[in-house]
Amino acid sequence: MISVLIPTHDDEAVLARALGPLVSAAVTGLVREVILADGGSVDATLDIGEDAGCRIVAGEGSNEVRARVAAEGASCDWLMILPPEVQLLPGWEGVVRGFVERQSTASAALPPLDPDAGWMKRLLKRPCQPVIVVRKTAYLNSEKPPVRRMAGCAVVIGREG
Repeated sequence: MISVLIPTHDDEAVLARALGPLVSAAVTGLVREVILADGGSVDATLDIGEDAGCRIVAGEGSNEVRARVAAEGASCDWLMILPPEVQLLPGWEGVVRGFVERQSTASAALPPLDPDAGWMKRLLKRPCQPVIVVRKTAYLNSEKPPVRRMAGCAVVIGREG
């Protein structure tokens, strides 16, 4: 049903917690694959991803550039772009499954919707990107479908730096 893309670069401190909530969704068939769009990690990020059964797509450029390259090889019509510092909370599966089953063209964001929100930016000392659920064709064609906010289903894990 969905391919999960995680843009990574030296994210060993947070990756396992980001991957954990995807396990039950893989068992139920919601998550069909997880792809790490890695930007040259030198820590244990790739080992963690391989141990978890993720496909690794190495590349250069920004997170968005690497995620787009990974999206080209994704097997599902729907994509979830999951920042490694965000952990999905219980209940996210039902919200995402319901959205995907009801929508044809829209995309959705899980909180934090506004990556420049004051308290979030101060907490992380940098902007945090939202979790995005979007049709693969719209993402690859750089279309900007309406973004709908889904009920609170994610929390920022944070990272050092």
